[in-house]
Amino acid sequence: MIPGPEADYADEFALALEEPSAASAESWARALFGDTPDRGQLLIFRGLLRLHLARTASPDTVVGFAVVERAKEAIRLQASSDFLHCHLIVRARRDQVSLTTAMQYTGRRAALIWRPLSIVHRRLAPGLLRDAEEEIRAAEQPDA
Repeated sequence: MIPGPEADYADEFALALEEPSAASAESWARALFGDTPDRGQLLIFRGLLRLHLARTASPDTVVGFAVVERAKEAIRLQASSDFLHCHLIVRARRDQVSLTTAMQYTGRRAALIWRPLSIVHRRLAPGLLRDAEEEIRAAEQPDA
């Protein structure tokens, strides 16, 4: 399930977990991105990539992206604009979490916009995974 789409651009970042985690892929996705986009995400997703995002939080969206497939160990989010489809795939195992970003270009300007943004994306993704791990660990701590 959730093998990933054919893509004009794709990358994957993985984080080996020092302590095992039972968190679902959806929990990891929400820790990575939040339920609704923050200002920076709005600038990138809506402003630059022109993605059509849901405007309110929902069990069927993460950060405004539609949840198009979900399983305990994997979730695929999708949002589209007039010139590209963006897929975010989060996979979670007890000892590792990964984020795959895949872009399908449907218009000529997609590559012109995504190429420079992909540089920023590749710098930010490892930190997103580390920050999400902190959030997951805090959620897994029993109340004292």
